[in-house]
Amino acid sequence: MAHAISGLEHFLAAMEYPATRDDLVREASRDGLALEDVAALRALPDGTYDARCRVRDALGAVPRARGAVRREEQLLVA
Repeated sequence: MAHAISGLEHFLAAMEYPATRDDLVREASRDGLALEDVAALRALPDGTYDARCRVRDALGAVPRARGAVRREEQLLVA
């Protein structure tokens, strides 16, 4: 069975490093990444990430709030 790669994983693989949290959020928004994934990137600790494995590690430590997507949608509408 083939393993599907998520949009976030594809994005992280294509991203140029080092990248700051703001770089990740900006490029994810520009690339049309799912709002939930953009919100997760926005919740990362501020700093510079030198590789996608560092971003994945940091994402694993960030709890995903159910309201994060809703707040993101409100910002886009406003």
